[in-house]
Amino acid sequence: MSLIQPYQEIIAVWNFTVQEAAANRTTLSTETRITCGDETSRLKFRAYWLFVRPFSGLIRLVMLRAVRHACEDATRQPLTTD
Repeated sequence: MSLIQPYQEIIAVWNFTVQEAAANRTTLSTETRITCGDETSRLKFRAYWLFVRPFSGLIRLVMLRAVRHACEDATRQPLTTD
């Protein structure tokens, strides 16, 4: 698959991957991929990312921890039927 980007365009994709690590253990990870349509867009995004990256990483870490805690809480609670 070829992604040819128009001039001055940036495309970002964020995905989640869930993998079984062991019995009763799962690994959740995230990946962000960026493609820029031209050199100007790439340089602009690079400047933006230098500023945003630490905060983005912190938000991602907080989100992954929240998912972990929600999953751990869900496995500790007995299932109920309505």
